[in-house]
Amino acid sequence: MAGWTKWRSILDTIATILIIAVSAAMLWRTLAPSASPRPAEAREPILPRSPVSLDGAQTMGAATAKVALIEFSDFECPFCGKFALNVQPSLKSRYVDTGKVVLAFRHLPLPFHRSAFKAGEAAECAARQGRFWEFSDRLFRDPSRLAEPDLRGHADALGLKSAEFDKCLSGESKARIQQDLADAEKWALASTPAFFVGKVRADGKVDVRKIILGLKSPGEMEAALDELLASDSSNQR
Repeated sequence: MAGWTKWRSILDTIATILIIAVSAAMLWRTLAPSASPRPAEAREPILPRSPVSLDGAQTMGAATAKVALIEFSDFECPFCGKFALNVQPSLKSRYVDTGKVVLAFRHLPLPFHRSAFKAGEAAECAARQGRFWEFSDRLFRDPSRLAEPDLRGHADALGLKSAEFDKCLSGESKARIQQDLADAEKWALASTPAFFVGKVRADGKVDVRKIILGLKSPGEMEAALDELLASDSSNQR
């Protein structure tokens, strides 16, 4: 009887440890999302039925690329920053620089990120001087410096023409951000980062085949791109 009591105590202890481990894992998944949250009432994202134009988006890559990765991003979103700094460089090296994929950036400043909209305007102003990607990298590296004086400081650090930048920042690039927001709402995109992956048509528009929500590992992003690239190769045989 004493032996059974001892074993029963051991089993109870093991069961308690397992319950604690499972609870901790569930709590971690709850507290560690991979995307800036969307409102509880938000709809599920909608796969675009019509081809998506890249006109107006900031792009990186060859015009002959067969696959497009379209990112909807927010400069105050920490997960967007992790993508830009930790994932995008490897995708650029393997896919963009080799002419396989075009990367497009579109704006989705979330309403609770107070500085994100103006930061997006500033990035578009930098784009007018051919420095969008360098400027956006600076914003993602230091998301605590997104107030207007900071944005002008980033422009100065990159050697942008201050008068031209300031004039643009007074409201000239606002319509670009508003258009991206309107498109994001049409497709029910309400969290960042969000990605469209699709085939580039002969007219330059994109047939979106997949939506990816949240920050993913380089391997997961590569798998999505490889899948479309492989299907394109098989169709050409």
